[in-house]
Amino acid sequence: MKAIAGMAATLLGTLLVSGQANAVDYADGNSLLHACAATIRDLNGEAAPGNDSYFDGTCIGIVRGVRDTIDYVSSSLVPGTPHQCIPESINNGQLVRVVFQWLNANPKELDSPGTLLVLMALTSAYPCK
Repeated sequence: MKAIAGMAATLLGTLLVSGQANAVDYADGNSLLHACAATIRDLNGEAAPGNDSYFDGTCIGIVRGVRDTIDYVSSSLVPGTPHQCIPESINNGQLVRVVFQWLNANPKELDSPGTLLVLMALTSAYPCK
Protein backbone atom coordinates (compact mmCIF):
# COMPACT_ATOMS: atom_id res chain seq x y z
CA MET A 1 0.00 0.00 0.00
CA LYS A 2 2.87 2.39 0.79
CA ALA A 3 4.26 1.83 -2.72
CA ILE A 4 0.91 2.74 -4.31
CA ALA A 5 0.58 5.81 -2.08
CA GLY A 6 4.09 6.91 -3.01
CA MET A 7 3.41 6.44 -6.72
CA ALA A 8 0.15 8.40 -6.44
CA ALA A 9 1.88 11.27 -4.63
CA THR A 10 4.61 11.31 -7.25
CA LEU A 11 2.03 11.31 -10.05
CA LEU A 12 0.15 14.23 -8.49
CA GLY A 13 3.38 16.15 -7.97
CA THR A 14 4.40 15.57 -11.56
CA LEU A 15 1.00 16.72 -12.79
CA LEU A 16 1.09 19.90 -10.73
CA VAL A 17 4.57 20.98 -11.79
CA SER A 18 4.53 19.71 -15.36
CA GLY A 19 3.61 23.16 -16.59
CA GLN A 20 6.69 24.60 -14.91
CA ALA A 21 9.14 21.88 -15.91
CA ASN A 22 8.28 21.70 -19.60
CA ALA A 23 8.13 24.44 -22.20
CA VAL A 24 4.60 23.68 -23.36
CA ASP A 25 2.03 26.10 -24.68
CA TYR A 26 -0.54 25.51 -21.95
CA ALA A 27 1.63 25.86 -18.88
CA ASP A 28 -0.26 28.75 -17.30
CA GLY A 29 -3.80 29.86 -16.69
CA ASN A 30 -3.75 32.49 -19.43
CA SER A 31 -3.13 29.89 -22.10
CA LEU A 32 -5.58 27.47 -20.53
CA LEU A 33 -8.24 30.19 -20.46
CA HIS A 34 -7.67 30.77 -24.19
CA ALA A 35 -7.92 27.04 -24.93
CA CYS A 36 -11.05 26.60 -22.81
CA ALA A 37 -12.70 29.59 -24.53
CA ALA A 38 -12.48 27.52 -27.74
CA THR A 39 -14.14 24.60 -25.97
CA ILE A 40 -16.94 26.84 -24.72
CA ARG A 41 -17.49 28.14 -28.26
CA ASP A 42 -17.73 24.54 -29.47
CA LEU A 43 -20.10 23.56 -26.66
CA ASN A 44 -22.29 26.55 -27.53
CA GLY A 45 -22.36 25.56 -31.22
CA GLU A 46 -20.59 28.73 -32.32
CA ALA A 47 -18.50 28.94 -35.49
CA ALA A 48 -14.96 27.76 -34.89
CA PRO A 49 -12.15 29.96 -36.24
CA GLY A 50 -8.91 28.34 -37.38
CA ASN A 51 -7.33 26.15 -34.69
CA ASP A 52 -10.29 25.94 -32.32
CA SER A 53 -10.44 22.15 -32.51
CA TYR A 54 -6.81 21.95 -31.35
CA PHE A 55 -7.46 24.32 -28.45
CA ASP A 56 -10.72 22.52 -27.66
CA GLY A 57 -8.92 19.19 -27.33
CA THR A 58 -6.16 20.75 -25.24
CA CYS A 59 -8.61 22.16 -22.70
CA ILE A 60 -10.67 18.99 -22.41
CA GLY A 61 -7.51 16.89 -22.14
CA ILE A 62 -6.05 18.97 -19.31
CA VAL A 63 -9.32 19.19 -17.38
CA ARG A 64 -10.05 15.47 -17.78
CA GLY A 65 -6.47 14.55 -16.92
CA VAL A 66 -6.59 16.48 -13.67
CA ARG A 67 -9.98 14.95 -12.80
CA ASP A 68 -8.73 11.43 -13.45
CA THR A 69 -5.53 12.01 -11.49
CA ILE A 70 -7.37 13.40 -8.48
CA ASP A 71 -9.86 10.52 -8.62
CA TYR A 72 -6.96 8.06 -8.61
CA VAL A 73 -5.05 9.81 -5.83
CA SER A 74 -8.20 10.22 -3.73
CA SER A 75 -9.03 6.55 -4.13
CA SER A 76 -5.51 5.66 -3.01
CA LEU A 77 -6.16 7.50 0.26
CA VAL A 78 -2.98 9.54 0.15
CA PRO A 79 -3.13 11.79 3.24
CA GLY A 80 -2.91 15.51 2.59
CA THR A 81 -3.80 15.44 -1.11
CA PRO A 82 -6.35 17.94 -2.42
CA HIS A 83 -9.72 16.29 -2.50
CA GLN A 84 -12.87 16.81 -4.53
CA CYS A 85 -16.00 14.79 -5.06
CA ILE A 86 -17.25 15.17 -8.63
CA PRO A 87 -20.53 13.35 -9.22
CA GLU A 88 -20.28 10.59 -11.82
CA SER A 89 -23.02 12.31 -13.84
CA ILE A 90 -20.85 15.39 -14.54
CA ASN A 91 -19.49 15.25 -18.10
CA ASN A 92 -16.37 16.83 -19.61
CA GLY A 93 -18.32 19.78 -21.04
CA GLN A 94 -19.73 20.64 -17.63
CA LEU A 95 -16.26 20.40 -16.08
CA VAL A 96 -14.82 22.72 -18.72
CA ARG A 97 -17.58 25.26 -18.00
CA VAL A 98 -16.77 25.12 -14.28
CA VAL A 99 -13.05 25.59 -14.92
CA PHE A 100 -13.64 28.38 -17.47
CA GLN A 101 -15.90 30.23 -15.03
CA TRP A 102 -13.35 29.82 -12.22
CA LEU A 103 -10.49 31.07 -14.41
CA ASN A 104 -12.51 34.15 -15.38
CA ALA A 105 -13.43 34.81 -11.74
CA ASN A 106 -9.80 34.54 -10.56
CA PRO A 107 -7.68 36.57 -13.00
CA LYS A 108 -4.92 37.15 -10.42
CA GLU A 109 -4.21 33.41 -10.45
CA LEU A 110 -3.70 33.08 -14.22
CA ASP A 111 0.10 33.15 -14.02
CA SER A 112 0.01 29.88 -12.05
CA PRO A 113 0.37 26.46 -13.74
CA GLY A 114 -2.78 25.50 -15.62
CA THR A 115 -3.01 22.06 -14.04
CA LEU A 116 -2.90 23.60 -10.57
CA LEU A 117 -5.69 26.02 -11.52
CA VAL A 118 -7.87 23.17 -12.78
CA LEU A 119 -7.27 21.38 -9.49
CA MET A 120 -8.24 24.52 -7.56
CA ALA A 121 -11.38 25.04 -9.67
CA LEU A 122 -12.57 21.45 -9.29
CA THR A 123 -11.81 21.34 -5.58
CA SER A 124 -13.70 24.60 -5.11
CA ALA A 125 -16.70 23.50 -7.16
CA TYR A 126 -16.92 19.92 -5.86
CA PRO A 127 -15.71 19.75 -2.26
CA CYS A 128 -16.30 16.55 -0.34
CA LYS A 129 -18.85 16.90 2.44
